[in-house]
Amino acid sequence: MKRLLHFVQWQWAQFELWQKCWIFAMFLIGAGVTAPEPYKIYLLAVGCAIILGFWLKWALYDGTRNAYARYKEEQEKIVSIMKDGAN
Repeated sequence: MKRLLHFVQWQWAQFELWQKCWIFAMFLIGAGVTAPEPYKIYLLAVGCAIILGFWLKWALYDGTRNAYARYKEEQEKIVSIMKDGAN
């Protein structure tokens, strides 16, 4: 039993932030489904907000950052071609 607890702690430490947030969001959504009415909406809203926040980060921020990195790389190639061609 002690070994199982150490394994769970080790596995939790291996997870990335988004994986921990996903597990937490799923817990909140599951708790929200079974919670009484005043708390149900809050739990579901927070769980869905976490998922939506990470989705927006992946869709907007990460996509734009990757596209900008490719743009900079292409611009550097063009500049190096122009410098090499001028010599």
